Amino acid sequence: MWEIGRIWSSFESSGIGINRYTANNVVYNYSFDEGMYELTFGFVFWTALGLYLDYVLPSDYGTRKHPCFLCMPKSYTCCRSRRVIVLDDEEQERRNKLLAN
Repeated sequence: MWEIGRIWSSFESSGIGINRYTANNVVYNYSFDEGMYELTFGFVFWTALGLYLDYVLPSDYGTRKHPCFLCMPKSYTCCRSRRVIVLDDEEQERRNKLLAN
């Protein structure tokens, strides 16, 4: 984090500024682009880890999941098959009348 600030300040103090052409220049063995990639990777990594731990660690709200829930089949709600509700004839007619109106 400090390297990004040092690079940014050196570019700004010299009057060059950081833009898409100067962001990959190496200053102090480090470039602004590298820092941004590291920040992006860190954000994604720590967010994913936090969400995983939120599911796995016990808490007062919700139920705790198994630590390997990502590897288990049907662990995602988007992959679950839809639940089929079997309606009797009376209920089906009532729903058809509601849809027709």
